[in-house]
Amino acid sequence: MNFDLLAFILFSIILLIIIVLNKDKLIFQKLFFPVYIVLYKTTIGLNLMEKVGRKYPKFFKFLEYFIIITGFSAMLFMLYVFLRGMFGFLFKSQPSPLGLLLPGIETPGLPTISFLHWIIAIFVLAIVHEFSHGVLARVNNIKVKSSGFAALGIVLPLFPAAFVEPDEKQMSKKSVKAQLSVLAGGSFANFVTAFLVILPILYFMLNPISESILEPRGINITLVQESYPAANSGIKPGEIILMVNDKNVGNVKEFLGEMKKVSPDETIIITTNEGKHLIKTVENPNDKTMGYIGINIAPTKLAFNEGLVNAYGENSLRLFLWIQLLFNWLLLTNVVVGLFNLLPIGPLDGGRMFFVALNYLIRDEIKSKKIWGFISLILLAMILFALSGQIFGFISKLFV
Repeated sequence: MNFDLLAFILFSIILLIIIVLNKDKLIFQKLFFPVYIVLYKTTIGLNLMEKVGRKYPKFFKFLEYFIIITGFSAMLFMLYVFLRGMFGFLFKSQPSPLGLLLPGIETPGLPTISFLHWIIAIFVLAIVHEFSHGVLARVNNIKVKSSGFAALGIVLPLFPAAFVEPDEKQMSKKSVKAQLSVLAGGSFANFVTAFLVILPILYFMLNPISESILEPRGINITLVQESYPAANSGIKPGEIILMVNDKNVGNVKEFLGEMKKVSPDETIIITTNEGKHLIKTVENPNDKTMGYIGINIAPTKLAFNEGLVNAYGENSLRLFLWIQLLFNWLLLTNVVVGLFNLLPIGPLDGGRMFFVALNYLIRDEIKSKKIWGFISLILLAMILFALSGQIFGFISKLFV
């Protein structure tokens, strides 16, 4: 069991102990067995929500139109992506369109998130999301009764969260526009944070610096093309190129530089970790004046720039890359969780938005609830099925 998964399990156990010791101060909400939510109510942030909402009422009233349009547009986009992914998952043997974003758990297409990155990302996206709900509630003169901390549990409390509690009776009496803006405001704030705050920091500052910190080292042969000179010489994928003729090459750039000097029909010696290979080149398909041997290459590894290591120390460079990775996770979680939250499912903001809009269009609350409940149930069943393999895999890892 890796460190991050172990830290996550210990965190969940500690959270469970805290919940048991303070059960009289907490509110438990059962969703369906064995899933539940635990709430701890406070007044943290209520005054700030009031100040922000009251200080810029005209700005937020104007912004509400964009918030609602963005909310429903993102809902349709997420629904399309999810249903298309489920079709591929069910009928074309494609990977699941959903993944468990938990510390120490491998998610296809993503690096494994560390426990510290995970807990910071969850905290930031939750604060941004819930604070926005509170501000928009106050803009629309809806009382915010409480704020606080929450945990979503599946036996163990697994997902920490935050919440704000608008007065539901007041909210239900407000205009459809007001209700929708409050509900859509959380995900909208996550998108704004991701694209207007985090992305510029990554793109203009952190990523350019990180590119100078890491240098590609080594030359790995990833593919040997059949019927080309390299294949005829006996070179195999996985070999590491060390020299071209008598010239040492330590990275892809140096290798390509040497190959540019080689002409067609020229005999060269490629030295790898497996030995020397005598190769007669052919014409390069992209430039007939250059020699070609028929291989694909990639860096063997990325290593720290020695000059920067000498100037700042390796630990400082590692810390910078850790911060860069944190911002990447902040970007991803704000976007992905913001989108997922807009799916038209039951208690999610998207589900509540869907019900408000449906009830406004149909003008029949009973019929609206039936349609809303049916769609929520179908989507929830699909989500559980899509995640079932990963959930069982996660549980099995707990006992390894």
